[in-house]
Amino acid sequence: MAIKNEVQEAEVEVGGNEPGEASIKVEGESHLEITPAEKIPSPLPEATDPYPSRECPELRRERDDYPEVVPPDDKNYHGAAGPPIAPDGDYEHTFEKNMPKRVCFQPRRRGLIIILLLVIIVIAAVIGGSVGGLLMSKRRKVSPQPPRSPAQDPISIAKPPEQRSIAAVECNGNTFMVYQDYKNELRIYRCGSQCTAWHGTEHNTTITWGRKMNTPLALGCQRADASFAWLLNIYYVNEENILSSAWVEFTYNLTDIPHSTSKTYDLAPLPLRVRFAATSDHSGAASYLFISNDTGIVSRVFVPLRRQPPVIHDLRTYASSPMAAISNGVDYQLYWINQQGYLEGAFKNFVSDGSWAGVSTSKYTFSTLPSSMAVTPFGRPESRRILYLEGTQVKQIIHDNGTYSIREQDEAQLPESSTPFGPIAAVPVNTTSSRLYYVVDDEIIEMTWSLDLGWRRGDMPPIPWLSGN
Repeated sequence: MAIKNEVQEAEVEVGGNEPGEASIKVEGESHLEITPAEKIPSPLPEATDPYPSRECPELRRERDDYPEVVPPDDKNYHGAAGPPIAPDGDYEHTFEKNMPKRVCFQPRRRGLIIILLLVIIVIAAVIGGSVGGLLMSKRRKVSPQPPRSPAQDPISIAKPPEQRSIAAVECNGNTFMVYQDYKNELRIYRCGSQCTAWHGTEHNTTITWGRKMNTPLALGCQRADASFAWLLNIYYVNEENILSSAWVEFTYNLTDIPHSTSKTYDLAPLPLRVRFAATSDHSGAASYLFISNDTGIVSRVFVPLRRQPPVIHDLRTYASSPMAAISNGVDYQLYWINQQGYLEGAFKNFVSDGSWAGVSTSKYTFSTLPSSMAVTPFGRPESRRILYLEGTQVKQIIHDNGTYSIREQDEAQLPESSTPFGPIAAVPVNTTSSRLYYVVDDEIIEMTWSLDLGWRRGDMPPIPWLSGN
């Protein structure tokens, strides 16, 4: 309140009934100017800690055990290690003011936070698993594609990694296995009718070509004119990307493969990405080579006796590759994967150069192309077993009398590995037995199949894939 009085004497009484109110009484003659008093705020009650137990007991004990600060004579001395000392010498309050205030979680709060973190982790794991499963199911699911015309581009099918090649063929009672070694050279191995020992490494008769080879590789078998000699036809793509053929002559009772009677000649230039398969009729009159170029068109190369030039026929078949071929002496069959990812098969008579006699399409689709494929008989002349690689497993599809099926009891005996396989090759011995060669962990392994025993490990010792020794 402000009072301005211009007289010498006055009596003023100030009072009030309630806090924050004021009344003024003035007696005497004067001229006053009074400014009313503002309400005075009521004092607040003393503040209390709503969480009396916020400070950890161990911290409280630490504070109680804090060493007492002994003041020196100079009250302005702050000390070297302790908190500053108050000028008024209130050492106790100085300690309380400078003591760091640390707050610890109560057990109940700590438990709630841990539970909340666990719930967040579980929810994230469930969401991640659901998304991963959805992606995997979409990856595995292959929806049927509508029929496509040959002019349309092929659908996008994942390409397998490039591999070295391996091929096998049965020729006049001998089993030949040819593969591409770590130097990109071809090596030939042969075993007789019993196939208990390889000829090639033991007798130092492995034939190699100095030119670097590229995939793919196929084998054929021919009789050499009217003599008792037979020819092993080896089809490969050389370093100039030219389809080449080499033949090796051997006789029925020859134990070693001769070095001198080998020959190479170029057949045709090829695109960069090419796959092919080969087969021969059982009479040894000719070999047949099937080529799939980078546009999917399959051509047949008819290779007659060695003194005659090869003949190429365009079959107008569209294959995404790989392919596998087999013959039964009357006609030959070719299996491939079409542009829609379906496995297809076709057969043709040897003497016919026209269209396919029949084409059958399976209901099995491939989202990723197999890196290797082979075909063998399956108990009857008209039954076929198509073998292919899928990751770390060799799988099969049976083609019997126009029907494609999977027989799980027989498939369970096929090889499986913890590491991915290399290429495979299969050789039919007869309608009731065959041999399978596959590469795993840098070794070439043999398996045999018979109608009575099914699949079992072969008697042939493994061949080192990298060194060939």
